[in-house]
Amino acid sequence: MEANRKDFLEKIRQDYEAIGYAVVSHPDRDHLPEGLRGLGIDLLAEGKGEKIAIQAKGRDELIDLEQVKQLEERLKRQPGAWRLDLIVVPPANGSEMPLDAAESDVPAIRSMIQEVEGALAAGFLRSAFALASAALEAAMREAARSSGLAIDREPPRFVLKSLYSNGVIAREDYDQVEQSFRVRNAVVHGFRPDKLEKGDVEQLLAFVKRLLEAEPEQEGDAPLVEAGRAEG
Repeated sequence: MEANRKDFLEKIRQDYEAIGYAVVSHPDRDHLPEGLRGLGIDLLAEGKGEKIAIQAKGRDELIDLEQVKQLEERLKRQPGAWRLDLIVVPPANGSEMPLDAAESDVPAIRSMIQEVEGALAAGFLRSAFALASAALEAAMREAARSSGLAIDREPPRFVLKSLYSNGVIAREDYDQVEQSFRVRNAVVHGFRPDKLEKGDVEQLLAFVKRLLEAEPEQEGDAPLVEAGRAEG
């Protein structure tokens, strides 16, 4: 894991330098203001009138984002133009996503939405939630591509991170989807989730529809889209 992380960070450093940023690896007290020290900044990129705190997370670190939230709040209080780029370290053994399945386009996703609504009307709550989760993943990939993010078969949490760190979705949306992932894992593996109500499915569907209807945002040229193929 450590060697994989080191190589990955080196690639990210080179990507930022290639588009004109000066990058410091593992910045210390000589490069960071006091309020940003000790918060896990892996790279500091400076240029184009801004400073970017780059933080890399492995798939096993994505459950607790308290440090990320703290860093975001500290950056807001810093003078000048600061931002956080959150990237995900790819697993050493590759992705578990299927390689031979066709991607769902927008009509296919809308068809899934109709199936979810039918399952809800029939009272099949768990089935509706599982299918809504599938529609969500497909819609997130579609939104990422529409926003210019170079994703392929990345697992859902990577796509979610990419959408959030690039400003495509809000923090509230991120938290909602992260919670839905936990419920989904229980449902698809045959466990009983702590809480699953009709409103949870309706919330997911509402978010899926917003993703499909949203206008793509124009992003800058920072190389977030090459942020690795990561977690499930």
